[in-house]
Amino acid sequence: MKSFFKVPLVAAVSLTLLILEPTFAADLKKNGKANFFVEASRYSVKIKARVKYPFINDSRGSRSGAGFLIDKKRGWVLTNKHVSGHRPESLRIMFKNRAYVDATLLYTDRLLDFAIIKFPVGQIPSSATEALLDCTTKPTIGENVGAFGHPFSLAFSGTRGIVSGNRERGGRSWVQTDAPINSGNSGGPLINLSTGRVIGINTSSLSKSSSEGISFAVPMVHACRVIEILKKGENPSPPYLPLAFSKKPNHDDGLVVSYVYRKQPVAWPLKVDDEVLGVVGGKVRRVRNQGELLHELRGLKGSAQILLKRNGKDLTVPVALIPRPQPNERVGVYVSGMIIAPFPLRDDEFQNLNNAMMVHHARRASAARMAGAQKWDYLVNVDNKIFSDPVRLCRYLKNLEAQEKNVNIRLRRFKSQYVSFTEFVLIKLKSKSVKLIGNDSRHRTCDGL
Repeated sequence: MKSFFKVPLVAAVSLTLLILEPTFAADLKKNGKANFFVEASRYSVKIKARVKYPFINDSRGSRSGAGFLIDKKRGWVLTNKHVSGHRPESLRIMFKNRAYVDATLLYTDRLLDFAIIKFPVGQIPSSATEALLDCTTKPTIGENVGAFGHPFSLAFSGTRGIVSGNRERGGRSWVQTDAPINSGNSGGPLINLSTGRVIGINTSSLSKSSSEGISFAVPMVHACRVIEILKKGENPSPPYLPLAFSKKPNHDDGLVVSYVYRKQPVAWPLKVDDEVLGVVGGKVRRVRNQGELLHELRGLKGSAQILLKRNGKDLTVPVALIPRPQPNERVGVYVSGMIIAPFPLRDDEFQNLNNAMMVHHARRASAARMAGAQKWDYLVNVDNKIFSDPVRLCRYLKNLEAQEKNVNIRLRRFKSQYVSFTEFVLIKLKSKSVKLIGNDSRHRTCDGL
C-alpha cells in the first residue's frame, strides 16, 4: 500500500502523524475512522480571497478559509461564499504542500452559504482526489463527524464531534454539530467518520463567550442539488417566494401562511392560514420549513404543484416559479467610497415602496462615510432628483465629477425618532472616483454594460 506520510505535514497539530508507520496507516484505514482525515488532506485546499468593492452581505478586505475538490475534470472546488466573497478582486487556492494558484469564482448561492470556485485543471496535483459527497442521506443525530480545515491558520487540521441536529435558522437549513468550527475552518468538509463521505460544508459557530459546542454546516444534500443543476448548464437559483410563513403554534416547524405579498414577480393562489405540506412530483416530498421548501423547488421549470391544508382539508394547487437573479449579476455605482445599488427584498411593499436603491457599503474613513452615509441606507434623491437605475446615476455623478461640483444626497434609514422609526440624512460631498461595478473584475464606464 502506498503511504500517505512521505511528504512532511505543515500543520503543527498534525506533527504527531509523522511517527505513524505505513502498517499503522493500514490499520486506520481498516477501522474506518482516522484515515478519513488523511484522505481529506488530499482533497482539501486553503483559500485566500480579497474583496475591494463589496455589495450587501459581503465585506471589504482579505479573508481566508478552507474548501474541497468536488470535480477534478472541471476543477470545481466547494467553499463558503463568505470565504470567496461575491465578486473577489483576487482569489487564490493552495493544495497541500503546493503553491497558491489564481482561480476564478464560478457561482455563489443566494440562499445557502456556499460557492463554487473554478481551479485551473492543468494545475491540480495528480495526487489530489475528489471528495466523496453524501447527496442523498439526511444526517442522523449522534453520528460521528469530523470537521477538516485550517482553524486559526493551523493548516490541514481535523476535529471530531457528533451531529447534534438538523435545524432551520433564518429560513435556511443547517446541520448542527458539536465538532469545533473556528476561524479558518469555514468552507471545509464535515465528514461522516463511518462512511468517509462529506455531509456538510463547515460554516460557523455560535459565540464562544455565550455557548459551547454549537456549530453549523450547510447540508450537503442541499448543496448537491445546486451542483447537479449547474452541471446541466441550468440556473439553480431558488425561486421567488411570494409568501411569509409562521411556524405552527407550539411547534419548532411548520409552514403556515401568514402574509401573501402582492408585488412579487409571481403570485401564488394561497391564502392566509393555509399550511404548506409538500411539493408534488410523482410522489409527495414533505417539507417542514422554508429551507426545505426552497430546496424542493430548485431546478423545477415554470411551475410546481404544492400540497397544502386549507380548512382542515388537503388540496393541491399549481404555483408559478421564476428563479431569483444570482448575486453575481448585481450592478452598482461606486462614488467617493460608497456603493449604491438596487437591493430588492421580498417585503419591499412595506419597507421600500418606491423601489429606492440602497447603500451597500460605505468604506471606513472615506468621504462618504465621514459625511454620514451608512450601509443599509435607502437613497431618497440626489440633488433632489430621483434615480432607480445605476447607469443613470453613474452618468449623473460622473458629470459632476468632471465639473468638480459637490453633490447633495438624501438618505433614509430605520432609526427611532420622535413618533417615528425613520430618520432622513442629508450629506454633501465631492463626487469622486465614480464608476460602475458589476459582475466581473473589470471596472465599467458609466456608458452601460
